[in-house]
Amino acid sequence: MGIVYEAVELESGRTVALKVLAADLSIESEAFERFRREARLAAAISDARCVFVYGAHQVDESPAIAMELVGGETLQEKIARGDVIPIETAVRWTIDVIDGLEAVHRAGVLHRDVKPSNCFGTLDGQVKIGDFGLSRTLERDVELTQSGQFLGSPLYASPEQIRGRVVDARSDQYSCAATLYALLTSKSPFSGSNVGEVLARILSEPPATPRSVRPAIPRRLEKIVLRGMERDPEKRFRDLEAMRAALFPFSSSAAAAATIPRRLGAWLVDFSIIAFTAGYLSALVQTSHGMGSDQARPWLAVPFGTQIALACLPILYFALFEGLFASTAGKWLFGLRVAPVGRGPALPVRTTIRAALYEAPYILLMFPVTFIPNDPVTYAWSSLTIPLGAVLVRLSTMRKRNGWRGPYELLSGTRVVQSKLPFRRLRRAAPPPERAPTPDPALPERLGEYEVLGLVGLTGSGLLMHARDAKLERNVWIQIRTTAPPAGDWRRSLARPTRLRWLECPRAAAIPADVFESPGGCGLADLALRGEPLEWSLAERALVSLAEELARCEEESGARFRGSPNQVWIDRNWNVRLLDEPVPHDDTLMDSTELLGAAAHALLAVGPRRELPPDLPVHAEALVRALTGSAEPFTDLGAARTALTDSQAAAASVERRHRSSQLAVSTLLISIFLAFSFVLYLVFRNVVPHAIEMHALLDELQEGSALVVADGQNLKELKKGSRGPVLDEEGLRLRQIALSYELSNGIGPNVMVGIEPGPRELCDRALQEFPNPSEAEMESAMARIREQRHGRIDQSALPWDWITLDKVIAGFVAAGAALWTMAALISCCGWPGGLSFRLFGLSIRSRNGRRARRWLGLVRVLAFGLPLTAGYAGSVWLLVSGFTWGGWALFVLTAAAHVAGVVLSIATPSRGPVDRLLGTRIVPR
Repeated sequence: MGIVYEAVELESGRTVALKVLAADLSIESEAFERFRREARLAAAISDARCVFVYGAHQVDESPAIAMELVGGETLQEKIARGDVIPIETAVRWTIDVIDGLEAVHRAGVLHRDVKPSNCFGTLDGQVKIGDFGLSRTLERDVELTQSGQFLGSPLYASPEQIRGRVVDARSDQYSCAATLYALLTSKSPFSGSNVGEVLARILSEPPATPRSVRPAIPRRLEKIVLRGMERDPEKRFRDLEAMRAALFPFSSSAAAAATIPRRLGAWLVDFSIIAFTAGYLSALVQTSHGMGSDQARPWLAVPFGTQIALACLPILYFALFEGLFASTAGKWLFGLRVAPVGRGPALPVRTTIRAALYEAPYILLMFPVTFIPNDPVTYAWSSLTIPLGAVLVRLSTMRKRNGWRGPYELLSGTRVVQSKLPFRRLRRAAPPPERAPTPDPALPERLGEYEVLGLVGLTGSGLLMHARDAKLERNVWIQIRTTAPPAGDWRRSLARPTRLRWLECPRAAAIPADVFESPGGCGLADLALRGEPLEWSLAERALVSLAEELARCEEESGARFRGSPNQVWIDRNWNVRLLDEPVPHDDTLMDSTELLGAAAHALLAVGPRRELPPDLPVHAEALVRALTGSAEPFTDLGAARTALTDSQAAAASVERRHRSSQLAVSTLLISIFLAFSFVLYLVFRNVVPHAIEMHALLDELQEGSALVVADGQNLKELKKGSRGPVLDEEGLRLRQIALSYELSNGIGPNVMVGIEPGPRELCDRALQEFPNPSEAEMESAMARIREQRHGRIDQSALPWDWITLDKVIAGFVAAGAALWTMAALISCCGWPGGLSFRLFGLSIRSRNGRRARRWLGLVRVLAFGLPLTAGYAGSVWLLVSGFTWGGWALFVLTAAAHVAGVVLSIATPSRGPVDRLLGTRIVPR
């Protein structure tokens, strides 16, 4: 479209990047309209990660745009130089690009030309996104190109953009992922001898995997890049925020070591998965193994070789998931991952070694079990001491100074780190109250090219007016200088996001004046009048940026900063802007730490009625108390700045994943009872009837008579068993065939016989006489036996005939709710919120912002657990009393309320239904 020069504004002396429309395009109305639109769209965006537009000019009858000059290289220049860009640096630059694109999208604009040459590096190592020549608003589709004409850079354009289809923010996501691909591999994702070939490959072929070009790229990072470049937009990340969250763990190699409570919680989840899987496989082995189990130790249901195989199950589990994903299910729930330490083999190799070393103590200690004498007590004692000894070995080298690394981690070159975001993903908050300009008839209607809209306020230099730039369609502030000279060269060149950008001096103004960008929003005093605390994540960001700006001011002046709270302005995006003068004028001056404290008071609405913000994390409590004066204040700005920066490294609010994991662990007991109730259902419906009939065969063989059972005769009478006629040879043969089949292929000896010698001898004899009968022989034998009995054994009247299946299920659920409530109450005596809150690093605050005491935690448990326990217990009572429909109706209603409470708690993780009732708030520790 044009040529970009480094230029100097003659009037202001400011160095800018001047983009001039090419001479052969300036006469084309279409090109001119696109150029003018770029200026307007770019001028509407003011963000630290976007190149700022100062104004529009005319150069030799060609339109030109004056933009911020970014001092570093473009990312394309870095790629073209051939340097291998570190993986962490490439990811960090991409996150900067994502931040800029989010600001672009918030302004209602699609970039449509994200590529390395449009990403500009700053002198401090950050990246800004620029060049909005191909942008268009999200609100309307302005056709400025010929039908079917493609606009954009083909190497990084999305497939839907190439096809000319409607594009959305996911198109910019594709281009951003393609840019990251180029940073990681030093080459574009697609190449060809001409543009047509490149476009065809983008539409029909997947890019070469980044690891095929650079094997050092982590597999998980490769998957993130390829997901962002999916041809189908539906398969990409849901938004740029999700993509940034996925990339963040790779933006720095200095992740914090995982804490012991989180590792313990992750281990509990992984242990439950492994134990459930091992128990299920053990049951399969036990059932299918028949009478071949160890006869010397009948209490040992699973053979020793099988136990060794099951002991290797954790090796497979940890090696597989940590090698592929650097995280298991438990570690993912608790925000942990396995990271390599130092140079060495790839992570999958290390995690395999790590898993083998982790399980080795247990396997080595379990080996002597084969020599334990025939003594159940000794065997049971060893079953307790062996796991304990393995745990002690694993914990033997864990120290805080080595990042809590066990011997299996030291030897394998791995460690467990926290992968949670150190910053809080900002929720979309309503903009701050906008200070409307005050009408003043004394103000002029126009000032040069600007339409005056009203008065912002009085300053020490003169009037501060609100005006409209019709050329770029944006609002500006105009500072009339009646008692002070216009801004000097230093102020005109100041381009920090925490200060207002100087734009120009009005050419037609009769008195000195300066034009600044209009930040929108309101002053700190206006915000304080609301009396409502700002969400901590927003307030924390504002305080950090204010501290950084105050520190820069002190560095530049060489003296302590003194200013007024009326100099602190909150713009339309909740960013802090430090004004040159108080608005309105105020003679009250504070030093930097006092000013920071005043900002904390206004942003957090701290006062007599509210000691602390209700959503304040525990780790930030000392910081806020020091800022607001309720504790020993900071000695200087440096200490406050360091404390604010450190606070950003921890969670600012509770995430849904975090809360759902905590709820899953805290309700584990009642979940076990629900699962056990389902197992009982399957057992009652399938296993029990079959086992009863097999026990009847044993009774018949043991008594030596053919017991003919009439309809309605129950199992209790059968076991008393009046002797019938002696079994003939055919009856004996049929029963032995059925028993042999069941012992070898059916429900197994443990369900059949236990350890009584009589039934065991009958089973041994059946196995010897008829080894491995077929299924057809089994069915034929059972059919003949049932003919002799005149039907099946009747199980409708069991010894516990007053219990039915629905009563059993409802009873177990009610017992689970009651036990959960009791366990939670006992747990709350140790920690407010219970053990699960402690494991997941959560705490509770009351209405006034104070940390909740134990009694409030007990009230929370009772408010949730008592209604559920009463509902489930009431349904059991109705079922036992014969009110079947009423019992099941109450049971369903209670279960629905239970599920709704959990869903609402996950939907609003910091304020579930009980918290709304009690006025409490769940916060990170």
